[in-house]
Amino acid sequence: MEHSLLLVSRVFSFILVCIDIFWFSIANNEKDEKDEKDEKEKIQKWLNAPDCAMNFQAADDKRTEGTGQWILNDPEYIKWKQSPSTLWIQGKAGSGKTILL
Repeated sequence: MEHSLLLVSRVFSFILVCIDIFWFSIANNEKDEKDEKDEKEKIQKWLNAPDCAMNFQAADDKRTEGTGQWILNDPEYIKWKQSPSTLWIQGKAGSGKTILL
C-alpha cells in the first residue's frame, strides 16, 4: 500500500510538472508571437512610403509669387511641354528645386 501511495504521489508530481511546462510553453509562445508581430509591424512601418504632405506644405509655405517662372521660358521646358514625359530638374541640394513645385 505504501509503495502504491508513493507511486501515485510521484505520478501526480510528474503530472504537475508537465502542466507547469505546458503553461510555461503556452505563455512563451504567446510572447514570441507578440514579439514577432511587433517586429513585423516595425519592419512594415519602416518600409512604408513616407508621408510627403508635411514636406510639401513646408515647401509651399516658402514659395513666393513668381517663383520658378523663369523655367516656363527655358528651351528644355518648352521642348518637354510639347511631348510630356518625365521632367528631370537637376540642381545642388538647397538650390530650391522643391519650391519650384
